[in-house]
Amino acid sequence: MFKPFGSTTPWADPVWYSGRPSPYYKESHVKLRDFVRKWTDENVAGKSDDWEAAGKVPDDIYKNCAQDGLIVPISAGNRIPKEWAHYPIAAAIKAEDWDGFHDFILWDELFRGAPSLSSVFIGLTRILPELLTGKKRICLAITEPSAGSDVRNIITVAEKTHDGKHYIVNGEKKISCNHIVLSLYALADSSDLDHKRHVFGLFYVRTGGSGAGGLSMLLIPRTEGLRTRKIEVGAGGLSATTYVIFEKVKVPVSYLVGEEGCGFRYTMNNFNHERLWICLQGLRGVRICLEDAMAWCTKREAFGKTLIEQPVVRHRFGHVWRAKLMACRLGSRVRYTS
Repeated sequence: MFKPFGSTTPWADPVWYSGRPSPYYKESHVKLRDFVRKWTDENVAGKSDDWEAAGKVPDDIYKNCAQDGLIVPISAGNRIPKEWAHYPIAAAIKAEDWDGFHDFILWDELFRGAPSLSSVFIGLTRILPELLTGKKRICLAITEPSAGSDVRNIITVAEKTHDGKHYIVNGEKKISCNHIVLSLYALADSSDLDHKRHVFGLFYVRTGGSGAGGLSMLLIPRTEGLRTRKIEVGAGGLSATTYVIFEKVKVPVSYLVGEEGCGFRYTMNNFNHERLWICLQGLRGVRICLEDAMAWCTKREAFGKTLIEQPVVRHRFGHVWRAKLMACRLGSRVRYTS
């Protein structure tokens, strides 16, 4: 049994926060929950309006994420490789002890702060240490104007030079997101390239024939021939959504991530985890809405009593709680079996 934690409003937090027994959670999960809740309250919660007005997330947030051990688990998902064990990990949890429910807690608590803090894992050892310590930054670009979200049919092309030492990249990416890195990536100009070479993009390109087998992932630094402009989107400017144009951009073949022709598989694997934390974001959003609605209904009076005392209001709350509880249980089962 764990001590009750968090809000006392029904369903504002996961059921196990109330101290009820659960087969999924142990002391390390409690440590992580407490750590990320405190970190989010101190660094993120209540600040999104100011960040939105400024058009960016402060640079020190990324550094704080790395120093406080959030970058490694954010990047890793439900398993932290043993090769990463020497990097800081939130709440001093050992890499070998990290499981899917730690990942579950991490994202749920981060989403309480409103803006999502995301990262991209790549298999390129030359910059991975600097990514995980916050010294370098990276973004991911897949979507194109012609293909949209049709990942199999993107047309940005990377052709090898005759000597086989470089790729020449031509094409466009319409939506390239990372709430910190692209604010630098988009603003860097050709006269300041040396200063901006710590900024990288992970780009999904066609290195072979048609279909999924011709797709690869390339790591591309800010360099000659690469132009960018920021895109204004309805969700706000914190994602630094950017339009990227490649015109004969020269990239060393050593910047290929993994194997040539395996980009589709890498992308789908990454999407699986993204889909899961999008679901977690939605569930936490429901909890926040329910907490606010419950607080209002216990104060607002109509027809001589509070709204929560009205049968029709309680009935509506019951339907929402039931649907949310089913979704949470399904999420736990998916995480347990993954």
